[in-house]
Amino acid sequence: MHHPPARLDRREWLTRSSQAACGLLMGSAVASGSPLAVIGPDGEPDWQAVARQFLIEEGLAYFNAGTYGPSVRTVNEIEAREREAMSRDWMSYFVSHHLGPTMPKHVERIARFVGTTSDGIAILSGTTEAMNVVAGGLDLREGDEIVTTTHEHQAGIYPWLLAAKRQGCVVRQIPMACPQQSHADILERFEAAITPRTRVLSFCHIHYTDGAVLPVRELCGLARPRGILSVVDGAQAVGMIDTRIGDLGCDVYATSLHKWLSAPYGTGLLWIRRDVQDRIWPSVVEGFDGWDTVDRYGDVPTSPGRDFVGQWPAAMQKYAWGALYFAPLIWATLGAIEFHEQLGKAQVEARARALARRLRAGLEATPGVEVLTPADPAMSAAIVAFRAKGLVPRALSTELRRDHRIIVRTVNHPHIGLEACRVCTHIWNTEEQVDLLLGVLKDRMAKASPGVCLP
Repeated sequence: MHHPPARLDRREWLTRSSQAACGLLMGSAVASGSPLAVIGPDGEPDWQAVARQFLIEEGLAYFNAGTYGPSVRTVNEIEAREREAMSRDWMSYFVSHHLGPTMPKHVERIARFVGTTSDGIAILSGTTEAMNVVAGGLDLREGDEIVTTTHEHQAGIYPWLLAAKRQGCVVRQIPMACPQQSHADILERFEAAITPRTRVLSFCHIHYTDGAVLPVRELCGLARPRGILSVVDGAQAVGMIDTRIGDLGCDVYATSLHKWLSAPYGTGLLWIRRDVQDRIWPSVVEGFDGWDTVDRYGDVPTSPGRDFVGQWPAAMQKYAWGALYFAPLIWATLGAIEFHEQLGKAQVEARARALARRLRAGLEATPGVEVLTPADPAMSAAIVAFRAKGLVPRALSTELRRDHRIIVRTVNHPHIGLEACRVCTHIWNTEEQVDLLLGVLKDRMAKASPGVCLP
């Protein structure tokens, strides 16, 4: 068992050990990992070495970043050390992590990574919670309209449907093309759906269904002059593409960090523009912070309702009810960010896109396979959705996992004619894994259509 050094008192040891765990005192990259372990002699990432950093079972070709991103080994170690430090002396851990400037500095670090300001960020458990906070926190009235699309994830549509059930507002789901035709077509569909009763535009940054990248800035540009709140579901963006929330012009951005960023499972964030935070109530409270001006006795307070959040950014005080419990996950998230920054966000995006292009080219060369993801690089990134003639997507996905140890996800929306396999290519994947998937699919198609000659 590891014991604190004799020359440090216990509180100081706990503080230093938890800081070192996320690299703050080391001046290097994540925990025990060295930048040289994943950067080649030419200064560019060694993608084979990068892939080896992830905790993925040997021989498993994992193509499902859109649901869950496996952890980098050193990030997993940070979380474990943080939990141990918390267990050893909770009070010292609480003081070092939640009081004073430490948490605000970490929120600022996360804000810089996603390209926005820290006063709008609340660290939550993921996109699902974030979307529920927004839909449940708005004062909507009977007849108010929420405009969204038929491609939203359950967590992106059902919070609005619940609000409609409770408050009498109307949810309008825009039918979308599949494959998506163009950004202009998407904008036309949204603009045609807006009425004088529209209060919210809610849409994905990147569709989880077909991988289409939407014209977010332009859609937000439709909303703001009309006084419409723009809510972006960015679950598939952060960690896949170089996301800069501040450049998008949105009012609200919700995302998960445990997907493409490979932060610990159950991490995400909600960003709300500072000047619209007064319009969105918190969902879970244990104080009056951010939503009332008096305490439980009717007195005007001189300190926060939760005394330890006094230095936290505004949105953290108001919406991040669980950050007290999530500290090990937050600290480990910093490790995931540092790992991505070692590689370079642009390089990560380029690698994920390159593997997706390789996959797409192979799929398009396979007779009977239809790629549903837009071909335009401005409308796609690292999600490739396809369907294969004569093969049921769920059955194919099961077969790939069971017989070949290849993990893909299926997307099943029969009401809009979308049933497909979805493949996410990311930095833990290799060219060999992409080729394996293509080879297995070609063999399977040959069996399904014995008269067809495949290249």
